[in-house]
Amino acid sequence: MTGPRRQWRHAGAAFGLVALATAVLAGTELARNDPPSAGSAATPSAPTASVPSSTPPATEPGPAPAFRCWNGSEAAALADCPEPTGAAGLAWVFPSLDLDRCTDLLATESAPQLRQLYECRVPLDGRHVSIAYAEWRSSADAIDYYDAQSARRVSIRGAAGRPLRFGWLYDTGAGEVSGALAYTDAPFSVLVRAPDAATRSAAGHDVIRLRPTSELRGVPLGR
Repeated sequence: MTGPRRQWRHAGAAFGLVALATAVLAGTELARNDPPSAGSAATPSAPTASVPSSTPPATEPGPAPAFRCWNGSEAAALADCPEPTGAAGLAWVFPSLDLDRCTDLLATESAPQLRQLYECRVPLDGRHVSIAYAEWRSSADAIDYYDAQSARRVSIRGAAGRPLRFGWLYDTGAGEVSGALAYTDAPFSVLVRAPDAATRSAAGHDVIRLRPTSELRGVPLGR
């Protein structure tokens, strides 16, 4: 498994902060017999022979669980695990996110294209960096946003050559540099704003941890 340090190095650097601050009633009809019409006698029904009850066939046991899903449930196949979502899902995708030490920006602001946005202020080598972890409405929303910030998109590819994540680098202004890393097929991104490129790179290498694409839904049991 490729470690976060190598993943971020392939992206070209570490990253920057987003400037965004967003029954059916189950009616059961009771079966009932119509009453006999006036002046007519009800015809007694013929007795029916009792039928001995039969034992239902034994069901085959399902396949044994092989994966632990991100939400703690177990599944026989990784595809049976739900996709991560919510604050707990965001913390699963990014194990470096400490929900108790970071600020939920969407608690006071709204952004239609975002489901979750947490900002963390992290001391690093005597300086502070701002790291933001985001769950978007779709992966396309994240990619479109960062494409608008920078034309310097970097593709991080898997063994088969397919892009797994995209990275961007750009200047934020006011003496800061920024960048972003987003999954290509999952609505998650991590972003860094730092006072210089070296500090931004150090945050990517030493602070931020992220799940490989193959483990976003869960991991094999025993891990």
